Amino acid sequence: MPLGPPPQAGKDEPATPGTDSAVTQRLLELSGDERPEEATTLIARQMGLTTVGPLSPFTDLEVLSLSHNLLTSLAGCDLSRLVSLNVSFNRIASL
Repeated sequence: MPLGPPPQAGKDEPATPGTDSAVTQRLLELSGDERPEEATTLIARQMGLTTVGPLSPFTDLEVLSLSHNLLTSLAGCDLSRLVSLNVSFNRIASL
């Protein structure tokens, strides 16, 4: 299942599917929080994700579960604040 675009990336412009802002918006929707800096848990299992984009907007993220997706890398993702990371059943060769 592709991510697809969120309803809107900003106030006036729709997001382009596959862009970092579209991915960030979709992840924000999945977190259930209104702003990325408020999210502490993000669960996106079996979403067909091929990328998660930068997680830098999610400054307080402690739990990240991306299992059963199509990820090959988490490059560019700051995972230093995480308490729990689940990326099982992806295509990641190394972290």
